Amino acid sequence: MNSQNLLSSPMRSRRSLRNSSLALFLGLGALSAGCGASGDALEGEELSLRTEQQAVAGYAASCQQIKSANPAAADGEYTLYANGEPALQWQAYCHNMAGTPAEFLTLQETGAASNFSQYTAGGASPGSTVRTSYRKLRIDPVTLRVNTADQTFSTSSGQIWHGWESVTSMPFGSAMSCDNQPSGRANLDLRGTPFTIVANQFGAGGFWGSGTNTYGAGNQQVDLTGGGYCGWSSLAGAFNPFNRNGGQLQLQHPRCAEAGPRLVVNGSTDMALECRAGSTYSDAGAQAFDGCGSPIPVHAFNTGTDSSGPGPNPGAEGTYSVSYVAWDSAGRTVSAIRTVTVNDTAAPTLALRGAAQVTHTCGSQWVDPGVDAMDACYGNVAPQVQRTGEVNGWAAGSYTVTYSLVDSGGNPAASVTRTVDVVNCPW
Repeated sequence: MNSQNLLSSPMRSRRSLRNSSLALFLGLGALSAGCGASGDALEGEELSLRTEQQAVAGYAASCQQIKSANPAAADGEYTLYANGEPALQWQAYCHNMAGTPAEFLTLQETGAASNFSQYTAGGASPGSTVRTSYRKLRIDPVTLRVNTADQTFSTSSGQIWHGWESVTSMPFGSAMSCDNQPSGRANLDLRGTPFTIVANQFGAGGFWGSGTNTYGAGNQQVDLTGGGYCGWSSLAGAFNPFNRNGGQLQLQHPRCAEAGPRLVVNGSTDMALECRAGSTYSDAGAQAFDGCGSPIPVHAFNTGTDSSGPGPNPGAEGTYSVSYVAWDSAGRTVSAIRTVTVNDTAAPTLALRGAAQVTHTCGSQWVDPGVDAMDACYGNVAPQVQRTGEVNGWAAGSYTVTYSLVDSGGNPAASVTRTVDVVNCPW
């Protein structure tokens, strides 16, 4: 493995590298070169700590990781590793490295009959045939999905009227016409890259839509015909796939079976909830994929909806754990834990029962009407209220009674007071 992949583009001179940085990354690369494929636990869309460490050692999974390692890195071709797995090597063109880096797959087959989409003019769509040819494809380095609407590295010719809408370009993988026959054409050709095109992603659509999708070259090629009145062949579920109306095309790395499974925890793995009496916990769950990106079942424990435990209780302070585990067909496992901490940080509230200032006729014991005390976590906490101050119902004067409360979380309520005036003593 060449650690320079992480540090510089072939378009840049090695002289731009600092010797100390090069030595550091080469050393780290040597330490990690023996790392094998195993499962990854991910939080949301973030790579695991292990994957980030692999990136530092030379197994960069994204152009952003390359930029982080070498802020001076320029636009160009770099070696990336899908999900940081050494087995899943591929060449990416890192675009806009001076800003927000974006990954593109450089197409090797760029002849007139390769990697184009076409809306054939005629019938109800007058004008000149619109054809868009692609040189690079925008690809998500984590999911290996191509954004077929991205036309950053493409050229288009022709112009057609689709009803009142002007068509001047076509998304990748779209063949369309409006002449009652499948005269639209498209070609996808990934030969020269490591990727294949996942099967069964294309279909016919539109009015009287018809067409074909023919896979070849080990699923690295797809030829499309499409048309209707108006109709198309494109990604299944597409609608009017012209201009930038694209979708997500799933690719696959041929060595993906060598990679371990990945587990994506939806949301945070370290949650903090405010205690609320009577509330219930709803777990966001997790997703798992084998090395080729196919979903695999996730087994969850202590979510509150499985049989392993009651789940976190948002109505009681404490720390709770929710566990997830998944395994692929080879028996390789991946797991993750979500920690849910329920805190009581809200102060309780006190409200006087009755008036804040009352008059009591001398000669009998004054009866305190008390206060209402509510806590967001523990509900009615009136029995825990502390009262200071006494009222002598047989001695004229003005008395003050103060009510206070500190809940079990250590949160003090704003104290309230009541003034009692004892009057009209006969002695």
